[in-house]
Amino acid sequence: MKVNKKITIICILVVLVAVIAGVIIRLNSEGKANVYVSNWNGKDNRYAICQTNDEKRIKTNYGECWTRFYSTKSLDDFEKENSKDFVGNYDYYTDNYKNEAKLFYNDNNYYVIYKSEKDNVYCADCCCSVTNGAVRNDIYIPTPASVNLSKEISELYDNDKDSLVGFMFDNVSFDDAVKFYSRMSEEYVTIDKTNKKITVSGFHNKDKKILDKFFTMDWNNRTYSYTDMEGKNIVYDEKGYHEQ
Repeated sequence: MKVNKKITIICILVVLVAVIAGVIIRLNSEGKANVYVSNWNGKDNRYAICQTNDEKRIKTNYGECWTRFYSTKSLDDFEKENSKDFVGNYDYYTDNYKNEAKLFYNDNNYYVIYKSEKDNVYCADCCCSVTNGAVRNDIYIPTPASVNLSKEISELYDNDKDSLVGFMFDNVSFDDAVKFYSRMSEEYVTIDKTNKKITVSGFHNKDKKILDKFFTMDWNNRTYSYTDMEGKNIVYDEKGYHEQ
């Protein structure tokens, strides 16, 4: 009987230890979730940039390559957790707003994490700009600063000292852009150092295809240029949007 009693006690202790261990494991993992961001060159390809300890408050827009999330962690914590892809501290401009960010690179995509002090929320973005056309006809372009390009948006700046091209050329030098694009494959990027031009491929959201060497940024003339899906030559300069 004494032997059976000892066995019973041992079994109970083993079960208790297992239960306690399970609870501890659950408490340690509860609330943690990967933060994903879509790539510019294929929205179904998603990159886990970091983990948050507040999984219930993650807002992801895979179609626009950004995620907003809450966390008690610091930017330095995210850097340490993803040190293999970390590039450095980075001033990331989104429509002329300067964001002090952590920059990461993986497989022809750049990503940033920065904090919006206004909304007290972390932002994880794929570094890209977009030409805005009809619904789902947007084209995404890898860029060192983020600009939303459309005729309608350009017209908002007709009487303003800022311009859509200024967002890029006032904040990103040609040398910095060369450094940015030099990590990417020549499949997607052509750099003309003589004329200070960089041409990059784009991703057509509707057809889910890469548009080869689609978008040109010209630092000498401060222009963006590309041919849209209807065959029109589009140019943005200091005076706005032009069809040629």
